[in-house]
Amino acid sequence: MKTVEKVCLRCDWEGETGSRTCPDCGTPLWLPNRPDDERARRGPLAWWRGRRRARVPTAEVVRTAPEVLPPSAEPLPSHPEIVRDESPEMVAAARDRRRVALTVGIVVVAALVVFAIIRAASPTPVDPVGQAVGGRLAYAIRDDADPQFWRIWIVDLSTGTYARGPRLLEPRSLARATQVSPDAVMSVAERSTGESADLLRFLGPDDEAVSLISGDVAAWSPLGDEAAVADVRGGCAGIEVSTWDPTLARREGYPLETGCADLTSLVAAYGATYVTLEDQRGSTIGQVEGGSVVPIATGWEAVGASGRDLYVVPSPVGAAGPALAVLDGAPSNVVTRPVGAPREPFIFERFLAWGSGPGGDLVLGTYQGVRGVYRITEYHERPDPIRPIRVFETLARDVGATATLDGTVIVSVDGTLHAVHDSASQPITLPEDAPVPGTVMVWLPAEDTPTIASPTSEPS
Repeated sequence: MKTVEKVCLRCDWEGETGSRTCPDCGTPLWLPNRPDDERARRGPLAWWRGRRRARVPTAEVVRTAPEVLPPSAEPLPSHPEIVRDESPEMVAAARDRRRVALTVGIVVVAALVVFAIIRAASPTPVDPVGQAVGGRLAYAIRDDADPQFWRIWIVDLSTGTYARGPRLLEPRSLARATQVSPDAVMSVAERSTGESADLLRFLGPDDEAVSLISGDVAAWSPLGDEAAVADVRGGCAGIEVSTWDPTLARREGYPLETGCADLTSLVAAYGATYVTLEDQRGSTIGQVEGGSVVPIATGWEAVGASGRDLYVVPSPVGAAGPALAVLDGAPSNVVTRPVGAPREPFIFERFLAWGSGPGGDLVLGTYQGVRGVYRITEYHERPDPIRPIRVFETLARDVGATATLDGTVIVSVDGTLHAVHDSASQPITLPEDAPVPGTVMVWLPAEDTPTIASPTSEPS
């Protein structure tokens, strides 16, 4: 049997042997294989002897107990001859370590599952301001999955939850179509070829807006009892105005001989349709009756409707800006009433929403040097002159508003929501992970049996 010089790291035995284990203690022996350096030239065990001499000052060694090297000691030989210890004790120790690791893994996984279940079962915190307002808030934002469409999201303010609603073409406005049904929503949508009057009878994620009528310009009446569109026939051929009754599903069209006048606005009111025509002589507001246009006011442009009345601004616009006024009365007896104090007109910017309860319509503009959302009272309550009531002061560019049945106004300013009631404003906190609202929105009453998704579910 070939013998080589080996060492025992347990009892310090050294010598030549052909065995793999120490003859004294039975521990696996190490076979030094040092690089060809100065210590290797002094002998294969010179490094080990030098280590022993450094550790034990006397030549006589008394072996009392196995010596354990500290972790910081000189590294062991790079290529030792290793013999696996498969004694019952070592096998049992390895098995115990695997059992401990498996047990720890199971405990961690179980804790994560329990945490997820508790979180899902825990009640979602409800915003107290939104809960006080109640009802649902529906707002439209661009659909990330298909940017050519927009998506309506519905927040249940009472429960603090939200759900994905139907998709539609880009809406210029949203409003309740109460003449159709309590939950119906009407929209004026912008198309590549013009505009359309769309209707949403249901608000589920798989529902889609129905385009009732389309043309160059579209409009809805305040409660959704009539939709109207106008098509410009080109040149001096006039225009064609068509109306649609959603309850009777009936369409009527009226070719109008308007000469070479340009169509600048279309407004639908209760039971009446109005157009603003502009030619070299100026602007004229006319009421569509059958196949003709009955002029009712000159020097004005219609920008919205309130009941049977019209919101109008001067045309051309004066030096102060588009001062808002209200056109009251029948075509034979029209009265123009300014909005604002004498010599301090209300400078109109944009019509925001019809009033759905006490408090009147909402408009964006500037009054007495303060820009913001203002309320115009109902026509039968209007004093003379009409004084706008400031609801929310803001200089933000992106502003939207809608009103509840009790007169509370929900204002959207650059993606944040505020509830204003009796001149007191409080922020509304949306559910966790709910999409940021835009400016096109409408408040809806609460459902009897809501099916609103939990905010813990991921919108698709």
